[in-house]
Amino acid sequence: MRGFRIGWIGLVMATLVVTGAWATTPDRTPAIHSNLLPFQLDLEPLVEHESVTLSVSGPGNFFYRESFAAGNPIGFAIQQDGEVLADGLYTWEAVVNPRLSSDVIRSLAQARAAGDDAVADRLRESGQLPAERQMESGSFRVVQGSILTDTGPEREPGTGAPSGGMTRVPSADVRVSSPDQVIPDDLIVQRSLCVGFDCVNNEDFGFDTIRLKENNLRIKFEDTSAGTFPSRDWQLTANDSTNGGANRFSIDDIDGGRTPFTIEAAAPTNSLYVESDGDIGLGTANPVVRLHLVDGDTPALRLQQDGSSGFQQQTWDVAGNETNFFVRDASNGSTLPFRIRPGAPSSA
Repeated sequence: MRGFRIGWIGLVMATLVVTGAWATTPDRTPAIHSNLLPFQLDLEPLVEHESVTLSVSGPGNFFYRESFAAGNPIGFAIQQDGEVLADGLYTWEAVVNPRLSSDVIRSLAQARAAGDDAVADRLRESGQLPAERQMESGSFRVVQGSILTDTGPEREPGTGAPSGGMTRVPSADVRVSSPDQVIPDDLIVQRSLCVGFDCVNNEDFGFDTIRLKENNLRIKFEDTSAGTFPSRDWQLTANDSTNGGANRFSIDDIDGGRTPFTIEAAAPTNSLYVESDGDIGLGTANPVVRLHLVDGDTPALRLQQDGSSGFQQQTWDVAGNETNFFVRDASNGSTLPFRIRPGAPSSA
């Protein structure tokens, strides 16, 4: 039986979150290679595909989506319709739509018509369908008509001052005059703790119990279990390390090369709120049903089948406002095949 002890470092780990800049970790082969240039984002698929769908969102409700057939260059220029994009942070996501044989396409269509979900599972097991959604994502910042592409100046370890372009050496490789301290017993800190290159003597902690203080903040959970014990490595990351990157808080699945959870800076209060009874609020701290969405204008739920599992792309919106509750066919001219007016009688 594996033993464990929760000390102050356990508290640190339990309070933080996020990973490596939406960049793919070395543990997973990426599906797409990305290259940021001063005026555009270029993508190169690394797997067989029928098409790649690229979407980009940014300031002022900017949203762009386009599908690129196999063999065509894939990219996004920051000049759209003759105008340069507004300054700010932009996030992108590229989804690979797999190349399928006519037999697989026919099998999927027949299975969908018959309501047989097991067919897709069998095709995945046999390797005829991707085992999982193949996609990559990232971010870039536009400043004065161009994309920030350099890493920018880092701070000299321990000084907080710019180092003129130096890349900070990971703490594990920093050589200091004093040896490491190994404490073969419990460590109890009865006041506050500061960890990082920029901690100073007489640090003013305020109400902080634990503080991490430097320019690259990461907490890694490296599980050394052997045999059949769970051993997945995870990481909590605060903010991208690249110049112009995203201000974000994420949880990284290090061994899987994924970032399943991210919160961007400036996300509204109560963007996600889970009550003690399990009710989930999106935009509200007072959800009254299992899932409660609140917005000032037409709260909506989007159901998007993106083509990454071999089925045809299709997007539906379910939404409501003061004029009607409706279902919108977003893939076919945003028609409204179903609407209910406020005040409609029961069982109308």
